[in-house]
This record gives sequence, C-alpha cells and structure tokens, in this order.
Amino acid sequence: MAEPRSELPATLFGLGEKGESTPVRVRFLPSAIEITMKDQGPLRLTYGSVTMELGPDDEFWVFKGHALSKDLLIYINEDSLPDIIRSSGAHPSVIERIDKLASAKEAHSSGQKVALALFVLFIVVFLAGIYAGVPILLDMAVDRIPVDWEVSLGAAAAGDITRNYGECTNTELYTALAEVTDRLVAASGDQRYTFNFTIIDTNMVNAFALPGGRMFVTYGLLNVTDDPHEVAGVLGHEMAHVTERHGLRNVVANAGIRIMVAIIMSGTDSDIVDLVPLAGQLSALAFSREQERDADAVGLEVLYAARLDPDGLPRFFDRLAADDTLLEDFMEVASTHPVSADRATEIRSVISSRPAPTIAPLATDWSTLEKRCTSLPVKGIP
Repeated sequence: MAEPRSELPATLFGLGEKGESTPVRVRFLPSAIEITMKDQGPLRLTYGSVTMELGPDDEFWVFKGHALSKDLLIYINEDSLPDIIRSSGAHPSVIERIDKLASAKEAHSSGQKVALALFVLFIVVFLAGIYAGVPILLDMAVDRIPVDWEVSLGAAAAGDITRNYGECTNTELYTALAEVTDRLVAASGDQRYTFNFTIIDTNMVNAFALPGGRMFVTYGLLNVTDDPHEVAGVLGHEMAHVTERHGLRNVVANAGIRIMVAIIMSGTDSDIVDLVPLAGQLSALAFSREQERDADAVGLEVLYAARLDPDGLPRFFDRLAADDTLLEDFMEVASTHPVSADRATEIRSVISSRPAPTIAPLATDWSTLEKRCTSLPVKGIP
C-alpha cells in the first residue's frame, strides 16, 4: 500500500469574488490544516475551527472554516485523506470525526454499487422480458387486425408485382388452373378470405401468396411441369401461408414493438395504416422454418380434402432438385420459402402414415396444354 501523501492539491472557495475558486496545496498538521497559495504565505485553520462534511455525491471531502474575515470552503478529492489525518498526529477527536465521515462515505458508496447492480439487473430482466414477450405481443397485435385491412395490405403489394411483371392472358391456361384452385379453395373451408389467382408473365419458377388472399403463380412454374398435382401442392402450401396469416405476422413483426403496442392498445385505422408502407417488404421477408412446416401441414390437409394428390409438393421438390438451373432460379426468387429435402421427406412420412388418399381426376390434360402466356389468335381474326 502506498504511503499517504503529506501535501494534497485542493480547491479553495471564499477568498476571491463570489463563486471563484483558488487552487491551493493543503497539509494536515497535528493541530491544524495548513493552506498554501501561490505568492502568499501559508494560512492555518485549527481543527477546532473547522467543520468536516462530504460534498455532492460523496466525491469530495469538504472543510468549512473562517479566516481573513471570510468564510472559506476547502474541497479535497483524495480517497486516502482519513489515513493522512490519522498519520498526522491529530487529536483522537479529529480522527474520530474523519472516521465517521469515512464510514458514511463507504456506506453510501456500497449503496450506490448495490443500486447500480440492481438497476443493471432490472434492465437485463426488462429487456429479457420484452424479448420473451415479443411473440405474445405479436400474436395479440395480429389478432387485432381485421381481415379487410389485411386484404388492403396485400393489394398494396400486388400492384407492384403486376406492374413489374405483367399478367398472362392465356384463357386456356387460366381455365386449367381454375380447375385446380377451385377445388383447393372449396377444400380450405376458410370463409375469411377470397382467394384471387394471377399468372404473372415471367419465366422464373415461383409461386407466392400475399396477405388477404392475393395469389401469384409464374408462367415459368406452370411451364416446367405437366403435373397439375404438383401445382396444387405448391398453391395449397401458399394458401396455408394466407390462412395462417404468416405474411401479415412478418410485416407486423418487422414494424417493431411500438406499432405492435399501438395496435393492441387502440387498434385504430391510423395505427394499422402505418403497416401499408411496409407492404413492399413482403417479398423480402422470409418465412421461418416453423411457418414453412405449418404451411406444409395445413396445405397437406387441404390437398386431402380437395381429393388432389398430396405427393404433388414433394414431387415438385424432386423436380427442382433434379435440375440445378430450376433450383437456382427458384431459390433466387423464392427465398421466402426455401426448398428443403428434409421438408419433402417429412411430408412423405406423414403421407405414408395415413390411409391411401382418394384422388379425383381432373378434366384437363395438362400434357396437351398450350403453354403460352398469351392466348393463340382465333382463326380468321388477325
């Protein structure tokens, strides 16, 4: 342990103009405090003439005295001050006074440390509580949003998609697709949503759903398969994202806790309108693995109820896996629902555990469909 210093820097108030401070040096003698100022002789204050106390936040030792017809304050910032006074040979009563102050300073310091530790613990617990409670807040917020606002959110994003890609107009392709989607919609049994299916003009292999029931399938996806049950498997999965409100949930989660709480507390139109500008982010918000598995499970039930082949989606995954070009294309634009061999295996495991499905034939032979985005011109009409 270092030896206490015999002379300490200090700050003196009271000699100059009101509020002015004077840097000084202080020594603690057996009977007095000696103050040395620049260009002046030493000034002594006996211990009996001064009071001792702690300054703001216990950072300073403060000595109050009177000399030169002025009230003086001496501020000293030195943790070892009690040791210095003890070693000065001061009277025991002086040492007792400084020891009491030292005990109070230590007690206050310990209290501050405990308070700080409790505050830090509170912050940690509070943040952990928020983190743990976010899924609960999210559930509550999503439940407060009416379906018509969900539809509006999907419509806002749908406009951008159709403007960017354009729609196919081949009526024969739409008729064949409607035979599949009509059965899917009837089998879903969810009366909250009106599903609307659009074929978009791009060779990308993809299909996706927007909140509220707007469904998109690319011409490229329809063009790579002659199996309508594969298409049904993909669209049944996408419809499940709608009925389970996965897209809406992701938008609300991305909006942040403030929007969640506002929706829960008031649920006004203005709070929900704040979500509309986020509609453009839908294509970039990835579904979680749990959401994908939920959509697989719900979509599978719809396929069984629609009397469509439940193995259609795993077969579509097989098709992608067998063609690196298709898989790369699909993964590039469909990161929102990544293809997984494990998912295909899980679906087939469920299918194998159930009785053989009843599959009703479709009227359209997809192998003979004219796979064009635009309809063929009618003979005799240019």
